[in-house]
Amino acid sequence: MKCRFLLILYTSIAVLLGISFPLTALDPEKSVESYVHDSWDMDDGLPQNTVTHLLQTRDGYLWAATQEGLVRFNGKTFTPVHLLDDEGHSSKFITVLFEDGNGILWVGAADGNLFKLENDEPSLVIRGGDFFSYEISCMCQRMDGSVWFGARGGGIHLIKDGKVSSVFIPQINTNDIL
Repeated sequence: MKCRFLLILYTSIAVLLGISFPLTALDPEKSVESYVHDSWDMDDGLPQNTVTHLLQTRDGYLWAATQEGLVRFNGKTFTPVHLLDDEGHSSKFITVLFEDGNGILWVGAADGNLFKLENDEPSLVIRGGDFFSYEISCMCQRMDGSVWFGARGGGIHLIKDGKVSSVFIPQINTNDIL
C-alpha cells in the first residue's frame, strides 16, 4: 500500500512540474517486417486457425480460444484442454476467456456452457441448455468477488457464492453493451 501511495505521489509531482517520462512504442520509422514475430497455425498444434480470444494468465501461459476448442501454449507447444458438460458433450466453440482475482480461468462457449479451470482441472459451472442457450460473450469480476458475464441476446448474469443470478437493467438492450 505504501509503495502504491509513493508511486501516485511521485507521479502527481512529476505531472505538476511538467516532467515527462519517455513512452515506448514501435518506431514509426521502421517497417513492421523489421521486427521479429512468430505466428502459429494448425501445423503447429492449434486445433483451428481462427482464434476468437487470447489471454495470458499470471502463471505465464498463453490460452487460445478457437472454434474447435481451448488450448494452452507454453511458448513451444499447444496442449488441448477438453471441456465436457455433465453429459459428456464437448464445448468446442470457445468465445471468451477471463482470469479472476484468484487465478481461476473462466471459459465461455458459444453453446452457453460456462467452465472454470482451477488448478488445471476444468469443471462445468453452467450448462448452456439449463440456464440459457446464448453465447457467452464477455466476463468481468467485481471487487466483492462476484463474476459477471454477458450472454449475447441473453442478458447479464452474475455468480456469487456459487449461485447464478440474472441482472435486470431496465431500458438497456444488453446486445448494445456486449
